[in-house]
Amino acid sequence: MSVKLNKTEGLSPVEQPVSPKDGNLEKMGDAVQSASPVFGIKLSELWELDPVPTCVYGVDVDQGLFDPREGVNEIGFVYQANETGLDEDLMDVMVSHAAAKVEVILEIPANATDIVPSTIMAMAANLGVSVSLLPPGLGASRKEEKAYQKRLKEFCKCYLGKKDFKKSLFPISSYLEYMFASKLRSTRGFKPSDPYIVERFVKTTTERYSNRFKRNIKKVVYEAFGGSDGFRNFTLQVARKIQDMTEEKARKAAAKYASENQAANDSEPGAPDIAPPPDAEPKTEQEADGTQV
Repeated sequence: MSVKLNKTEGLSPVEQPVSPKDGNLEKMGDAVQSASPVFGIKLSELWELDPVPTCVYGVDVDQGLFDPREGVNEIGFVYQANETGLDEDLMDVMVSHAAAKVEVILEIPANATDIVPSTIMAMAANLGVSVSLLPPGLGASRKEEKAYQKRLKEFCKCYLGKKDFKKSLFPISSYLEYMFASKLRSTRGFKPSDPYIVERFVKTTTERYSNRFKRNIKKVVYEAFGGSDGFRNFTLQVARKIQDMTEEKARKAAAKYASENQAANDSEPGAPDIAPPPDAEPKTEQEADGTQV
């Protein structure tokens, strides 16, 4: 089973179900927001939460409620499929949320079957959504752990070769950022603090298993960059380019500020008169004292 790449056209306005809170949408601007993320709820339940969570994950699309809940900035939808591909309601809900500038994550459970990395990544790039490969969890069998590591390696290879994918692929992109940082500075004592990473990956894997799949990711990355030295050289090149871009932007900003400041000073009352150009003809006495000829 593969995911369909084409965006669904969605339902017509007449066919779209009404969100439970549609009657109170005008009051949502005054609703209290919660900074604490919420995990593991149904989409219909999201409309009943008060205060409104800014981030909510593990959302099961149980109804075609296409309008995003006002106040939600980031949302993770659990992968669902039918006999023809990605569930149509899930696709439509992701499209509507992404179009409303809500950060969307497609969360793929470890036990999801018939997952084709290239198809998932192409769909995610097309929709502008992130992808999260959820681990099998604590107490997983060795077989389940190996299957998850295999999935990570396949997605990592696809991710490194897909230039049009601009979002995150968890946990691969997060660990790749750590790898970049480790080549530029000491990362001793580093611990993840992002609530999503902690809840979805730190709490659901043992340190031993986490280190094992990190090694697999690192192996794929090094192979793509020609080894550890190749990856380090690439990291340094990127860092230098960023530094050069930053310095260039700083120079342009300073020049712009100086120019605007000079223009403001020149336009102030009492500014000294500008001398006429050398080749200008001398003024007559009448012109000099302001009288008309």
